[in-house]
Amino acid sequence: MDCFTWTQQSIKTIEKLVESCMQRHNICLQRLVLCKRNRDLRDGDISMPTGLVKAVSVEEKQAIKDELFQILSEQKWKVSKVTSPSYCFLAFHYHRETLYRNVLSAVLNSDFLSRRSESDDKRQVLLNVGLQINEKQTIDDLRCAILLQHVSHLLYCSGYQVSFIPQLVSGDRKIIFENVGLETEKVFTDKPSTERRFSEVLKKYRFQNNRYLIHKEIVKNSKSPETKSESKSLTGQIDSEIVPCDSLSDQSETKSSYTAICRCLGWNEEKRVLSDGPENDDISVDFDLCIKELNLGLGKGRYEKSLKVMTPSVSGKDDTCTDIMGEVINLQEHTTQTNGSVIVVHLNSERRFYHQQKVDLLWRALFGEQNISQIHINFGLVSSRQGSNHNKALTAEEFTQTRFQQMKDASVMKYGDKVKGPKWENTIFRLTMASLKFEFLMSSHKNVLKLDLSQGHEFGGGIDNRAGAFVMYNCARLATLFKHFEENVSKGIYPPLPEIKSLDFSTLREEDEWELLYNYIFIYGELIAETTEQFIPEDSIISKIHCHKVCNFLVNLSRHLSSYYSRTHVLGENREHLLPTMYARLYLLKVTHQIMCHALSLLGITPLNQL
Repeated sequence: MDCFTWTQQSIKTIEKLVESCMQRHNICLQRLVLCKRNRDLRDGDISMPTGLVKAVSVEEKQAIKDELFQILSEQKWKVSKVTSPSYCFLAFHYHRETLYRNVLSAVLNSDFLSRRSESDDKRQVLLNVGLQINEKQTIDDLRCAILLQHVSHLLYCSGYQVSFIPQLVSGDRKIIFENVGLETEKVFTDKPSTERRFSEVLKKYRFQNNRYLIHKEIVKNSKSPETKSESKSLTGQIDSEIVPCDSLSDQSETKSSYTAICRCLGWNEEKRVLSDGPENDDISVDFDLCIKELNLGLGKGRYEKSLKVMTPSVSGKDDTCTDIMGEVINLQEHTTQTNGSVIVVHLNSERRFYHQQKVDLLWRALFGEQNISQIHINFGLVSSRQGSNHNKALTAEEFTQTRFQQMKDASVMKYGDKVKGPKWENTIFRLTMASLKFEFLMSSHKNVLKLDLSQGHEFGGGIDNRAGAFVMYNCARLATLFKHFEENVSKGIYPPLPEIKSLDFSTLREEDEWELLYNYIFIYGELIAETTEQFIPEDSIISKIHCHKVCNFLVNLSRHLSSYYSRTHVLGENREHLLPTMYARLYLLKVTHQIMCHALSLLGITPLNQL
């Protein structure tokens, strides 16, 4: 959508011309800033603040306005007038008829809403969901599923090739992701990692020369005052006597699993274990050395400082891989199948973020950089809103069922006994899932999400609980409008909709119509670009993707549309002097409907054709 950054393009064009004009008039600017206005557009669409310019005479200001108008009236972003209201130094008014025609034509006559970004399509993103295998389903899982779907759609729209690293979880948790609309066969797997014996992992990935692998017993005893001098001299001998094994010995030739591991790593078994230490398979990774050698940052926005002193185990009793090692193997198995550079995105709750940092570091320590970048997206936990009347913590399935019943009760109150049968059940379920997605995505994903968990028949908590249904209703109103228009055309009541180039958009004189174009259609491409413009952080491991923008855009657009639609009669009488206005409004609303449908698709929502 890079070609539809209209606001940026128009402001940059005007800025250059204003700067040149000021230089010709020998007016010194501290800095040049032009601002897009969002309301009171009768007073101007773009303004230049007063404080940027020193005192200028009335005659000189008028000369500047006349010169700028003459230049800007011939540009692509045509300006109808340049004024100097009391609130700013200069205000620029777009030529509305030209902008209506250019913007609406650009959306209708291009693949604007189906085309992905023109950026490098070879960038691959693998989404890794941080879920524990044995945990029970919670409402946090529902937030994770909704966020995962929206992030994948935003990244795909921005030009990334998006896929998932399959996770092994219980069946009841899969249902949550399936209800949201995700293809669970791509997100989850029923097969655990094929490699569970640590000695076999060592053979497969050839870790024998990895400098970060250590034996935890040595580390523990070396920190003990009684054995400090002994272990120090011992570890000194180890470093000098390790001889890497090019051919890995079969475990059947060894006396124990620990012996097999030592031989795989090229360690001298007698030198690695202290005489008073138990024989076990507790092989660990030295995070301190890894962080220093890879020059990884610690602190806010980076890795936790406490990770520096950690030595997580990768091998446990009986030659088994630890759980965290299993996660790393799963990551490695699914990234080796890709070509080119890969961005692995870890989607975690705040509760799991510390654990996922350990997975991140362990993967780096064992497998190196591998042309793989790792980014974390963390979401806040879900809690009950103050005053919410509930007796127990609800599961995701119970919460969804509560919202479904509330939506059904609201539909019965509005439509009465008509609300029955499978079609109504399907419609209510779709409205419920749409409402849930808005409820979970309207606030920043980084914040704690406070929900009304009451199980009564009334929706609580304000607009965020009903926003999804409100947006779906307004989108369905537009679909119904065009359905009625086509029916009337087929009956001969109206002539068919003419080509857009033949229309007179000067008939659109209402401020609501201009605001609909200027504040929503005009800026939509830039809004989508802004959601992922900081997806890859410059000096952090935490992504700054904006997952709340699309929902809030749709809610604000629906409010404006609802107000306009309730006061404006679009399908009027078939009279020659009324048809141009009707056709212009139909094109404006047609593009608005397309924008709404595209934005809903980014949320994984299929709009309804009627309500």
